[in-house]
Amino acid sequence: MKTIIYLLLLPLFASAQPTYKGMVISEKDHKPIPFATVGLVKENTGINADENGYFELNSTHPQPNDSLIISTIGYVTQKLSLNKLPDTGIQITLTEKAIALSPVFISTQKNWTKETLNDYRDCGNSFYTSSGYLRQLAQHFSSPQEGAILTRLRICRSTGPLFKPARTIFRIRVYDMDSLTGGPGQDLSPAIIEVKSRNSSISLNLEDYKIQIPHRDYFIAIEWLKIPYNERESFTATGPHKGINITYEPAIGWKEGKHSIPELWEMTYQDKWHRVSNFLRNKTALISAIIKY
Repeated sequence: MKTIIYLLLLPLFASAQPTYKGMVISEKDHKPIPFATVGLVKENTGINADENGYFELNSTHPQPNDSLIISTIGYVTQKLSLNKLPDTGIQITLTEKAIALSPVFISTQKNWTKETLNDYRDCGNSFYTSSGYLRQLAQHFSSPQEGAILTRLRICRSTGPLFKPARTIFRIRVYDMDSLTGGPGQDLSPAIIEVKSRNSSISLNLEDYKIQIPHRDYFIAIEWLKIPYNERESFTATGPHKGINITYEPAIGWKEGKHSIPELWEMTYQDKWHRVSNFLRNKTALISAIIKY
């Protein structure tokens, strides 16, 4: 199956801050594809399409020779030079990504060995969120043996006031470890795992996804959706970020890690994984994984 993305690109030439508008739809049934990511690589900013496949991307600091990047789970990412885009609507075809997943061998054994990785007792007071430039945050996990099956996740997040907890929609991604970089590599679940919640402790049953971890090392990632539904305003009275600041839910808890290796990796709109900054190096996200083998 292929997907056609219709982009109606309308730079506002009267302003130094162009706006790009478009619609993401499926070639197979011509229905909108919700929450596809559209970004500007050099400017490192972007947006997610809404539930109807529509997006409106504002460029606040245009960069010369920048590129538009379009991606969604299960499809090959495309990059388009802004210099080569016509002034009228264009069609872009995204090819379905060929994902060669290892076959899942479901054992007939009755007594599984189950283990909880990165267990935690409480959410604490430290949280990691996106200010609109972070797309994903990935936590490194290590299984006792190869071929384990991921069965459940528990995620700790800040919800704000008890009388009006912050709502959120986000996605879960699972990756094999890249043998060259040591960071997230191949998708292990091509299916979309989407979460909508107001709870501070989120528990997800993943049995139906049949996610098998081929090697011992893998990553579980939070994928933020930069949409109005997830916006949260806060006011800072002093400092370089004085004024009203907008962040995006969820705010994921973290604590000091037990190992000296970098535990967290992040992805921006440049579509590349990076180890986290020194501030969060050796920190562990409050994501618990239950596996069986």
